Formats: sequence, C-alpha cells, structure tokens
Amino acid sequence: MIPELLKASCSIGGWWGPATESGQLIQLRALDWEEHAPISKFPMITVYHPSEAGSVPFANIAWVGFMGSLTGYSSAKIGVSERLRGGPSSTMTRFGKPWTYALRDVLQFSKTIDDALNNLKNTDRTCSVYLGIGSSVNNTYRLIEYSETEFNVYDDTNWHFGNTHPKAKGMIWKAYYDDRTCFKNHFLPKYGKITPEDVWRYVAPRSETGDSQVIVMDYANNHIYAMYPNPITHTVGYNRPAIKIDLNPHFNEQW
Repeated sequence: MIPELLKASCSIGGWWGPATESGQLIQLRALDWEEHAPISKFPMITVYHPSEAGSVPFANIAWVGFMGSLTGYSSAKIGVSERLRGGPSSTMTRFGKPWTYALRDVLQFSKTIDDALNNLKNTDRTCSVYLGIGSSVNNTYRLIEYSETEFNVYDDTNWHFGNTHPKAKGMIWKAYYDDRTCFKNHFLPKYGKITPEDVWRYVAPRSETGDSQVIVMDYANNHIYAMYPNPITHTVGYNRPAIKIDLNPHFNEQW
C-alpha cells in the first residue's frame, strides 16, 4: 500500500518498430523513490503461476513483502510500470482499487494491449499517476494519464511532444526530468538501432534516473535487465551492473 500514499518520481517509456534494432518493443521502468529505505535491501522478483480462470504466469518485480505491482512482466508479454503525476485533489480518491492492485490484475489477466486498457479503464481508479503499458502481441506501448476521473491514453502519435520529446514513430516516454534533453539526445541519434543495452547502460545513468530500481524489458527474448541500489556502498541503482534474467524457463515451469 505504500506507493498508493507516496507514489514515486520515475522515468517510463517504450521503443518499438522503426525505433529499435530488433523491431520489437523495449520498455523502461526507472524508479526514483528512496534508495536508502529498508525495503531496498530486499529486492525480489516473484513469478506467479495463478490457477484462477483466465490467468497467465507473470513476474512481479518488487521487494520482499511488497503488495501489488509497480513493475512487472507477464508470459503474455505484457509489461507494466508507473510514474508520479499529481494534479488537483478533485481528480483523485483513496476509495477504490489501489493502482498497484490494478496493475497486478493487468499482468495476471491481460493478453493484449486492449485487454490491459479495458481492465484499467473499468476498475475503481484512485490516485493520479502515469502508467506505462507494453504489449508484444501488438508490438506497441501506451502511456496513460490515470486517476479517479481521468483515463487518457497516448501513443507515438498524440503524446505531449515538445523540445525535450520530439515526435517520432515507435517511441514515447515520460522522463524523470521533463526539462532535460538527456533522453532526446540519446534516442534521436540511435533511432532505428536502439537496443535494451542502450537503455540500461547509457540512458538511465546519464539521465540519473532509477536510483531505486531500473528494469529494462526485452520483449524480443522475454528477458529483463534489473539494477538495484547497493545498501552497503549506497550506490544508486542506475550506477549498478545490470543482471540479465531470462524469464522463459520460469514462465514455462510446470506446477
């Protein structure tokens, strides 16, 4: 329940089609929260194989004891992430389904981008946040302005483009620092050749985003790259080595 109260300033984004080397979707979730909090000592990626009708296996990328999902990836190749948004109190409520629970439902029950959007639109929404939803089946990514009263969906044609985020096919992001050109300065020269390694090795550290968690989702291979802070040296997540995790054997386990 902690994120429902505090939310988090983060960077989220998706790159696909003509923007990437593989043509497949790459998704970033860089969490800027509180890297020195006790919970940061206990990162955990849990793969669930739910038996409820309509469910698919999914990975919840969080910490020991964390309820709901703020980062995740499913065997249906659906990815979820979140970023702080804010807004007037009239657009929010504390009564309803916490957005971390709503994202968990997306992971468990969605097979396509439309499934995910319908699940989120029809839930009892609460806080005002940005959500990032990716789908390999559709090979696309959506950014959502999400609150009790709002549900605005954006892609690479209708986002709030500007000086720090030029319009281009197959890429859309919401960076931690809206007024900086770090993302633009990397992705425009690399357009058409963007790889997962580009995102975790260069974009996150150069943009100084992801002090508490950096997750890059490689939809072409069902791999994720994970970076977490070091609680001993106090090294932030975006300056740590990435751990490559192949989710295929975990999704295909028989229970």
